[in-house]
Amino acid sequence: MIGYKGFRQDLSCDLGNGRFQYKPGVWYEEEEANCQKNGFHFCENPLDVLHFYRPPRSRYFLVEADGDINEKDDKVSCTRIRLTKELDLRRFLLHAAAFMQRHPDRTSSSMVSREKGEGDLCVIVRGKQPRAKVSSKGGVMLLVREMKDSCMIRDVRILEADDETFYPGSWYNISGRKVKG
Repeated sequence: MIGYKGFRQDLSCDLGNGRFQYKPGVWYEEEEANCQKNGFHFCENPLDVLHFYRPPRSRYFLVEADGDINEKDDKVSCTRIRLTKELDLRRFLLHAAAFMQRHPDRTSSSMVSREKGEGDLCVIVRGKQPRAKVSSKGGVMLLVREMKDSCMIRDVRILEADDETFYPGSWYNISGRKVKG
């Protein structure tokens, strides 16, 4: 099974009985997988990772999970896991948009605003006419536009506030145009 996992900058994260240190490409094994108490945890939906590990202090990986797998709500636990590829925030958000496109009817994450959203370093907005604003240089806006008559995704755009093209503190639509909030 393929999934997503977030980490501190040093690739550590909390495990039931303390901090666990990971290295990319290495298989890690545990005897039992139970989302409530043990196993290696990860998320199927990339957006769920953001509940636990927020930018800019986090790193994100695509993971391969194997062995016994236990699922509960937005978490999955497994007995074998390997970090396969690191994803920068932009690529991670593209994976999130692809997940939304593959699963248009799933309940949206609380990390996703409807039609209009703002944040410091990362904002995700989905709707018919999505618009977003970030307050910090380097902040990333993921805009996901739906079809007029359904929740199917029509197009996706990522904008990064850089003080040259997209400015922190300004609202933008999916076309990359400055708009009123």
